[in-house]
Amino acid sequence: MLISEGEHHAKTALGFTYYKFFHRADWCSDGQNVLGVHYREHRLDKVSSHAVWKGLTENSVTPSPARDVRSRMRGHFENCTPIGCISDTHPWVELNLRGDGFWSPASGEN
Repeated sequence: MLISEGEHHAKTALGFTYYKFFHRADWCSDGQNVLGVHYREHRLDKVSSHAVWKGLTENSVTPSPARDVRSRMRGHFENCTPIGCISDTHPWVELNLRGDGFWSPASGEN
């Protein structure tokens, strides 16, 4: 079994951590194909008091067995102050899993 994890680290305008959004996938390969993704999760770390977690807005994995499989999670945070919520962000982490056992993460926010 292989374990892959990626993260999106959001920072404030002053460079402080706003939140960290993680996505993990446990998967198997036979050297040519990804045989299956058996466990997937998201987690949060170092969340600012102004970052309000609203939940996942995307949670998908492409079919297997296949040479390449993509596991993607996208979340939703609202930026809230004592006077109200002023903006929101949608962090995402994508894990690109390959049948040869290699993998790569990608992340961002929109």
